[in-house]
Amino acid sequence: MISPLYTIPEAAAYLRCSIRTLKAAVAAKRVQSSKSTGRRMFRREWLDAFIDGQPVAMASRTAAVQM
Repeated sequence: MISPLYTIPEAAAYLRCSIRTLKAAVAAKRVQSSKSTGRRMFRREWLDAFIDGQPVAMASRTAAVQM
C-alpha cells in the first residue's frame, strides 16, 4: 500500500519542524521528496526514514520495492 502524500506544510507539521527546516533538509538531500506533479510532495515512509536517520538512498530503495 502506498502511503499518503504530504505537501511541504503538511510534512513540516508531521515532522514538527518549521517549513524552513524541512526545505533545508530537502536542499541537503537528507529527506526524499517528489516534484513530478509540479509541487514538492513527501510520502510518509520517506518522512519516517528521515526521522529514523536513514540515508536517503535506503529510503528510496524501500519505497521502490513497495510500489
